[in-house]
Amino acid sequence: MIQDFCAYTTIEQPCEILQVIKKSKFYGRLFPAQTPEEAQAVLDACKKQYWDASHNCSAYVIGGAGLIMALHDAGITMNDIEPQGTAGVPMLEALKKSGLTNVLAVVTRYFGGTLLGAGGLVRAYTSSVSEAVKAAQKICFQPMDRFRIVFPFPLCGRAEAALR
Repeated sequence: MIQDFCAYTTIEQPCEILQVIKKSKFYGRLFPAQTPEEAQAVLDACKKQYWDASHNCSAYVIGGAGLIMALHDAGITMNDIEPQGTAGVPMLEALKKSGLTNVLAVVTRYFGGTLLGAGGLVRAYTSSVSEAVKAAQKICFQPMDRFRIVFPFPLCGRAEAALR
């Protein structure tokens, strides 16, 4: 029986970019993440490290075929979230478009005093993830199984023929 193996591309190590848009700083970060729990742990660490940021928004795609996806628009308080659909959704779409999987994107925003509007926020969050994807060192995984076959030497030719 032949199994259908799915090759996928992910990132080798975390990476970060910075964009300044109308005095607001957008730090786009990508992290490798194999499970939703691992992604949540990294996100929690980011929120703790960048506690003074206006927003720490995230999105991830996990699984060989990108089967698990999630997003989160978050601010400092429950009332301080980015307008609906302006952060997490564009970030997730940028990740999906990149073709990467097993990756978490976190965009940390430090508000610069100028409102960007819904369109400006969508562009800022999308480009933060897209630029981080460009900067990331990517690696390709081709899942495979490894076997060890032991047989007597006189059967070497037959074994090779059977394997081919």
